[in-house]
Amino acid sequence: SVLKLACIQVIGPSNGYLVQADRDDTKFWAWKHQQALGYTFEYKAGPPDDDCVTAMDPDEWRETVKSGFQVLPTRLMGKIHGHDGTKGGVLKGQGNPGFCDFDFTFTPLCGWGDADGEQKSTAGWLASFAVFEPHWQVTTADARATGTVTWQNTTYNFQNAPFYAEKNWGAALPIKWYWTQCNSFDGFMSSAEPQLSVT
Repeated sequence: SVLKLACIQVIGPSNGYLVQADRDDTKFWAWKHQQALGYTFEYKAGPPDDDCVTAMDPDEWRETVKSGFQVLPTRLMGKIHGHDGTKGGVLKGQGNPGFCDFDFTFTPLCGWGDADGEQKSTAGWLASFAVFEPHWQVTTADARATGTVTWQNTTYNFQNAPFYAEKNWGAALPIKWYWTQCNSFDGFMSSAEPQLSVT
């Protein structure tokens, strides 16, 4: 299908934007019962095993992946060799080239709907109906992240920075959408204090 696509979009400093995409979705992997997914656009010296499309140990991933990403339950890693989309698309050559490299871990403080209980579905049973696309799920409403991001040759190191993550999917994604999210309120910043995250 022409609709098949594996893609990552990264928003950076000063309204910067990078996207990398590939129509070969057979290299995409995800875990069924835990937050984890990834895609390898290019290996440094060929895939380690043609039959193995799954998460890698972080050290192995850094050694073998030239371009791609893997999102693990508490770690995000990526080497994005993409473009800014200024020429009207997400596929290779449809924008000015750019680079982003990231590797950081995060400690979840609360999910969606309950700081002390189980993660809730953002839209509940309504998420099963296509009329409500695009679907979205807040996967981490509040967390603290430590690691490194390199954006266009500038490296940012951070420790215990506020972190938020969500997943969007569906066949009817709009060209643009706007949302507001904050998990950095005075009096709600440490794991010993009550948590507050507004989306």
